[in-house]
Amino acid sequence: MGKKHKRQSAETADRAARTAGSAGSKKTQEASSGSGKRRATTYDSFRENVEAIVTAIVLAVIIRHFAIEAFEIPTGSMAPSLYGIHAWTHCPNCRTKYNVALRTDRQTNNAVQVDFRPTRVYEGQCGNSGCAKELHYFGTQAREVMCDGCDTRFAPPRGGTVREAAVKAFDARCPICTFGYRELIEDTNYYGGHKILVTKFSYVIDDPRRWDVIVFAFDQWKNYIKRLVGLPGEMIDIWDGDIYVNGEIERKYRHPYIQDALWVKISDSDVAESQLRGHPLAWHERAPEDSGRRDGAAKLVQWNEAAKSWSVNALGEVAVMEYTRGFDNFYSYNQVDRHGVSPHGAQVGDKKVELEIQALPSRPHPTRRQLGQPWVGAEIRDGDFTFQVRIPVGKPDPKRPAVLERMENHNREQPNPLRSEYRADPQRVTAPIALPLNKAARIAFENVDDRVAIYVRLDNQPIDEDDEPVLAIEYTSLPVGAELGRHLKMPAYDRGHSLDLVVVDSQVRLSHITVFRDMYYISEWDRLPRGSGRIASSRQLGDNEYFALGDNGPSSSDSRFWGVVPHDNLMGKGFSVFWPALPWNFQCKFIR
Repeated sequence: MGKKHKRQSAETADRAARTAGSAGSKKTQEASSGSGKRRATTYDSFRENVEAIVTAIVLAVIIRHFAIEAFEIPTGSMAPSLYGIHAWTHCPNCRTKYNVALRTDRQTNNAVQVDFRPTRVYEGQCGNSGCAKELHYFGTQAREVMCDGCDTRFAPPRGGTVREAAVKAFDARCPICTFGYRELIEDTNYYGGHKILVTKFSYVIDDPRRWDVIVFAFDQWKNYIKRLVGLPGEMIDIWDGDIYVNGEIERKYRHPYIQDALWVKISDSDVAESQLRGHPLAWHERAPEDSGRRDGAAKLVQWNEAAKSWSVNALGEVAVMEYTRGFDNFYSYNQVDRHGVSPHGAQVGDKKVELEIQALPSRPHPTRRQLGQPWVGAEIRDGDFTFQVRIPVGKPDPKRPAVLERMENHNREQPNPLRSEYRADPQRVTAPIALPLNKAARIAFENVDDRVAIYVRLDNQPIDEDDEPVLAIEYTSLPVGAELGRHLKMPAYDRGHSLDLVVVDSQVRLSHITVFRDMYYISEWDRLPRGSGRIASSRQLGDNEYFALGDNGPSSSDSRFWGVVPHDNLMGKGFSVFWPALPWNFQCKFIR
């Protein structure tokens, strides 16, 4: 047994030795043949980086060609929706910050074409504490500075500096408070246009839609960005600032988000005003007809600067607050080179007012005038059409509903909110709602695209684009029997446009009063101050042809001048603004 055990142990050791030798021989063969792992070389790292870069470039080219591409807006033809190259300034009266276009020349790679001139300026606060102007002329001979915002004379430096600068002087007007003043901007006040993303596959998977913001090629080497208003086969007309499609007015409220995107704010009671040089507030009380009060001496309405609200005590009375700043087609963005600042003085009939109303309780008084039910409302006039909304105060009662109806036009010198409705063509709708006491509510009253509507939020939440109107009336402003095209002339610009707030036999507080106007599209009947020649206000589109307009109607080269856009020229749809995105200049937004 011992010999057998020794013999088996020897065989086991021999097999182990042969296995070890075979493994060693195999490792040697693998090492010699180079088939095993080895350390990465510099070449390998270089090759991997090149492959990654090439792959990224290929993907970027594919995405840019088929999916999304970035564009920069060089001009202001789409302002105020999209900005081109611009400068920032602010109003000395209300401190509103706004921008103005710097004219560029596309023939010279969008070089700024502004006449900056060297002069001596004072940089620092004005001597008037109520004035926010910071840059002033400084005469070479005079020892004092006269502020061209508020006319205050003061001696420098007052914490400021006197220096040489290249500036552009222009007559400015604030877009919110309408205060007029002399402004200076320096050549260093320069900001590039909006940078936007364009989805290039939009019109591959779907047809273009009216009011899209489109990018298209034109004149071979130029790319344009405009708003699409006319589709293939349609007859497009522009009359009194509105778009007509096949003879019918195009109502933007039928397209989600579009009307809200095109409102232009022109007044805001929440913005503090210094009333420099006696500049009046936006609202003025008017003494109604047969009130026994003289205009200008009425005291039913009081402005509370601290609360930014109007207190109206019209118990037994009728109070009328008139919007005084007008509705001219003014584009503050165009002020520097004066191209289309306020073309032809046209008054915009399409307007809107939003406000918060809080009705306060009152006690009966034996000498109180009997004026019927107490109500709060508003009137909008657009030429021959005046509409009035009346919302009762107190608990809802089916016997005294809210009313929206067309009214007879009245003499602006003696307003009369209690006059009769328009009997020749009665238009009237009602709703069983009322303004509760001691509880704030929000309303919006608008007239746009031949449609007047009232929105009410009794929970005091802001009116948003998804809210449905409580009352609405559609009408036709075209003269009876008139035909669009070259045979129909524009209405007179002084035919009457107004906006009033009315309080009858009530005590209320009005706040957050904001006024807007709609986009006004220029037709061939309008005179452009730049004298750019005749433009088309009527055009029949063929197959695969589109009609495009810039939002900045007075300063836009578009289909009114050079005709239609072929379908093959469409490059994509504007999606969003992605730059500027700086904390102090954040303008990112979706394009609508």
